[in-house]
Amino acid sequence: MIVNGRRCWISLSIILATAGACRQASRTDSGPVTAGPADGKVEQRRSGLTALSRTGWVASASPTGTPANAIDGSATTRWTTTSIQANGNFFQVDLGAQRTFTEIRMDTTTTATDFPRSFNVGVSNDGSTFTTVASAMGTSAVVTVAFASQTARYIRVTLANLPAGQTNAWSIYEFNVYDASLARTGWTATALTTAPGTTTGGALDGSTTTRWSSTSGTSHQFQVDMLALQTFNQPKILTGGGPGFSTNVLMLGIYNNGFPTLGKIPQLGYASAQVWVLFIIIIAVIALTAKFSSLWTYSDNTPD
Repeated sequence: MIVNGRRCWISLSIILATAGACRQASRTDSGPVTAGPADGKVEQRRSGLTALSRTGWVASASPTGTPANAIDGSATTRWTTTSIQANGNFFQVDLGAQRTFTEIRMDTTTTATDFPRSFNVGVSNDGSTFTTVASAMGTSAVVTVAFASQTARYIRVTLANLPAGQTNAWSIYEFNVYDASLARTGWTATALTTAPGTTTGGALDGSTTTRWSSTSGTSHQFQVDMLALQTFNQPKILTGGGPGFSTNVLMLGIYNNGFPTLGKIPQLGYASAQVWVLFIIIIAVIALTAKFSSLWTYSDNTPD
């Protein structure tokens, strides 16, 4: 069987796959993945998260053991119940202050069968009254639990509803907490130049109506002091299309015109025109690829 075709189909597939990936990224970033009490399983978040700094954390547990081993950064030390897992056993961390988070991870890879079989995750601001935010069952050495974003000082994992016939202890070699972004409390920003009417603090205040902007020129720098060592994987800079319209790319323009902020009237005509422009650009790219690419052939020589 001989199949002939042009690489335009590959180009179209790449464009459609890219569009689908962008849509998926937008969906997963818009809200948390939850592991509710009825799920009975561990849910894992697919989007990138950042581990919170564990500086100043205090761990406690029942049975007591050495809970500090679970937050010391070493994969060879652990906290363990020593005895067989039992309902009511718990591991708790005091984050030192209220922090925002959306996922926890317990790693017991070195003794791979010592993961928690069934447990609740609770949060608290006073260390005594806990609210359950997830219930789950561990099935592997690395147990990850995602839930709706929480702001609290204490996190407690408590064994509950354990199935009969337990023979393993519960161990934690590393306990980590994750969030989509770092808390910016106390951060300070500096810059080489600042345009009149803007401030460096405008980039950190959580408001999309304030901003920092540089003066004209080519030598610019924006710096943030996070007060302490932090772990992060990527910075996210929101420009709102500015300064002026210098970063207002076509896709951002379509979104702003079609889905404006509250109180503004949608400019659906502009958005529709921009969508057609984008469509024409895509078709042009496909046509050019088809014109200047050679034919490709796939041969299946298997006898009928």
